[in-house]
Amino acid sequence: QQALHLRRAVKASLDTLSADAARTAVAKLAVDTETALYDTKICLGRLWCVMHRREDALTVYQETLGEVRDIISHENTANLQRILSTIMFSIAEIRLLEFDSQCYNGDEGDSKKCIEAIALLKEALVIQRSLSLAGTTRTQLQLIRAYTHVEMLDKGLSACVECLRELNLNRRVHGDEINQHVAACHQHMAVITGKKAEILRDEISAHETYFLTNTTKRVIVAGLQNKPLFNGRKGVIMNASRGVAVDPQTGRMRVILDGSSKKELSLKPENVRPLIPTEQRQSLFRKIRDLTHQQIASSKEFQRVQLMLRGAKHVQMAGVYHTLGQAYLQTYTPADTRTAVEMMHKATRILRRVDDGDEHKLAVACGVSSATEALARFDEAGGLSAMPCGWL
Repeated sequence: QQALHLRRAVKASLDTLSADAARTAVAKLAVDTETALYDTKICLGRLWCVMHRREDALTVYQETLGEVRDIISHENTANLQRILSTIMFSIAEIRLLEFDSQCYNGDEGDSKKCIEAIALLKEALVIQRSLSLAGTTRTQLQLIRAYTHVEMLDKGLSACVECLRELNLNRRVHGDEINQHVAACHQHMAVITGKKAEILRDEISAHETYFLTNTTKRVIVAGLQNKPLFNGRKGVIMNASRGVAVDPQTGRMRVILDGSSKKELSLKPENVRPLIPTEQRQSLFRKIRDLTHQQIASSKEFQRVQLMLRGAKHVQMAGVYHTLGQAYLQTYTPADTRTAVEMMHKATRILRRVDDGDEHKLAVACGVSSATEALARFDEAGGLSAMPCGWL
């Protein structure tokens, strides 16, 4: 109705305006009317999302995206660019929600959805920065989330660093308003560094699987309770039968120790660790150590901001303490393992006071149990460390 009245006013004043001025006024009004229409469609898409009708929202957004791109090809304005970036962000957000839903239901997420989201978010971010629009932080956080889903961890970590740098520059202006974004960024950094460390741990564990199914390999004895004297001795594992290191009848391995005696031991697989070449092993462990320390630092910063925003007794602080405890647990040192146990117990105490959800309590209880068991392994006779077999 407002657009209709404006059109009538323009037409009524044509007699007093020059022809060029009239054409300019009508053209401006047409653009304003179109942008108002697209803003309305964006609101409609958001309503569909609130009603959990993502397919309907996606249809609205995609149709509007095509229309706006067509108009921009003929006449490009800042307002149309703003609308374009908003639509692209909304489509990307839906794609990431679809990916999360697939993973939550136990299915393998469709990585194509994340790849599409990454392309849209990168384009939207360029537009937002060129026009100095608000909302760049939200776009960056969604982009980091998409990178993490498809294991583009280096790009995700770089995006986190860039986002934090921009947030720190704006903190003097906006104060505590951006603290939640800072917390989210540190949370993403903790997840990414944790995943990078886990990939390196899997690489080390792959050596264990390799020597269990292949021919003669160099190994180290560890974890023997009755004969701790042999712990730390190196030797060669021999095939038991049919090219398999573990004898299927006894479930043990034949290990010939180094030295002139060539003593042979029959050991369980959990008492034998592969000897990764020294330089490679040290390099991998240095990387894991550095990544784990980064994960702890990010988790502690996330904890600090959340504590300031929500208070010590808020139910979400239980999840924060639980996550921080898991990070400490990955260092496999006695001091950090004790800290992990303390963090887990804090999470348990918060949940007992403020939450009735059995699922949360079960997750934290499992964390307390694993942390306590890891701490106890440092005191076991003959145990080299609390690290899993194959890590040394």
